[in-house]
Amino acid sequence: MNRRAPHRRRLAATLIVAALLASRLSAQETPGDLQLALASEAAEVTTKGGRKFRGLLDGMREGRLWIKTARDGGEIGYSFAPGEIGALVLPGAEVEARANEWLDRGLAAEALPLLEALGRQRSRYLPILNAGQRRPLVRLVRVSDAVGDPYTTIGYARVLEPHVESEEERMILRDAVLNAHMRLNLKEEARELAEIWCREADSNGTSALGWMVLARLALDGNNVERARWIALQPIAFSSHRPTAHLDVCYAIAITAAHEGGDGDHARSLFIEMRERQLDWPRDERYAEVGAIYSDPDLRMRAAARVKADSPAPRPRNFEHILKLVAQPLP
Repeated sequence: MNRRAPHRRRLAATLIVAALLASRLSAQETPGDLQLALASEAAEVTTKGGRKFRGLLDGMREGRLWIKTARDGGEIGYSFAPGEIGALVLPGAEVEARANEWLDRGLAAEALPLLEALGRQRSRYLPILNAGQRRPLVRLVRVSDAVGDPYTTIGYARVLEPHVESEEERMILRDAVLNAHMRLNLKEEARELAEIWCREADSNGTSALGWMVLARLALDGNNVERARWIALQPIAFSSHRPTAHLDVCYAIAITAAHEGGDGDHARSLFIEMRERQLDWPRDERYAEVGAIYSDPDLRMRAAARVKADSPAPRPRNFEHILKLVAQPLP
C-alpha cells in the first residue's frame, strides 16, 4: 500500500490541476495557488538526439536542468546540460493564454496574478529559456510597473536584465525600474537612473521618460528654471510620432514657466500642447496651472500678472541642457 501512495497523491494533484485549468483560470486565484498548480504539470524535454522525457520541473543545479518522473512507486531524476536540449515545453500554456487574454482586454490587474505565477515558475530557468518563454516575465515587469508592487517590478527586472536579447526588452526593463524608483520616492536613485536614461536615449525616440523624471525632480525642488529647460528638451526634439510622457513634459514646462513669472511662455506652450492634441495630465501637481491656462479669461489674467521686468526666456542649446541635468538636486 505504501508503494502506491505516491501514485495516488500524484493522481489527486493531476485532477486538481485539470479542474483548475479546465475552469479557464479565474482571475481570483492567487499567484501561490497558480504556482502550485503549475508545479504539478509536467514539462517535456526533447534532446538534440530526438529522445523525449516528461516530468516535473526540479530546478537548475550546477547549470543543468533537472526533471523528475514517477517510476516503480518512487521517483527518478533526469538532468540536461543546456547544449543537450533541443526543445523544452514548459507547463503553463493555459495560464499564459489567459493572461494574454486579460491584457488584450485592457485588464492588467486581472492578468497580474497569472503573470506572477509564471514569473515564479520560470525565473529559475532563465539561462535556458528562449525569447518566447521569457516573454511572460517581460510582460510581468511591464504590468507590475503599471498596477503592481514597485519592489516586484525592480526585482524581476534585475533578474531578467542579464538574459534579455532585444533592445525593446531592455528598454521595457529600464523604464520600469526608473518608474518604480519614482513610485517609491527614491529620488536620488531615480535621478541617477534618469541621467543614464537621457545619455543613452535616442533624441528621436518614442519616450521622454528620463527627461520627464529629471524635470519633475527639479520642479519638486522648486528649481523652476532648471525644470523648464529640461522638460523642453524632449519637446524640442519630438516629431509627429506619439511620444510617451510628452504630455507631462509640457505640463512641467508650463507649470515651471508660470511659477517663474513667464506667463507668455506658459501660454504659448499650452496652445502648442493643444495643437498637438495632447491632454493635460491627471496629476494634482499640475491641476491648478492646467485650470488657469485652459480657461480663456484666466489665461488673460495670468498673462497680466507677469512682471513687467520678467526676462524673456534665454535660448538654451543641448550642451547647456546637459549641464543643467548634471547639477545636483537642491
